[in-house]
Amino acid sequence: MRNLKVGYKIGLGFGLLILLSCLLGAMAVVSMKGVQTCAARLAEQYVPEVDIASDLQKNVLLSMYAMRGYSLSEDPKFLEEAKKRLAEVAKLLGDATALATRYPGLVKLKQDAGKSKALLDE
Repeated sequence: MRNLKVGYKIGLGFGLLILLSCLLGAMAVVSMKGVQTCAARLAEQYVPEVDIASDLQKNVLLSMYAMRGYSLSEDPKFLEEAKKRLAEVAKLLGDATALATRYPGLVKLKQDAGKSKALLDE
């Protein structure tokens, strides 16, 4: 190393810096591919799951509210509202089952959708 000229030493140093930069860039690309996979899973599986669950909760609560209104007042508009909301609950449970079937990783959704469907039919 002592026998090399200063120009070669500087060139060798810059070469090593370029090599390190390329290695860091490659590591970043590989890391971002993993992030891309996680983001796709989030967008395609978990966000629709949460969306269905929140709509399901909202419709179940509104159907219970309408049933309570009908039991207290015997007004047919409350009964119709309850039936409409229960039909929406059935549709959402079907959507949840379809989503769980499409993505086998959503095991808990598949189990809970099946239990909820059985309770709704009952």
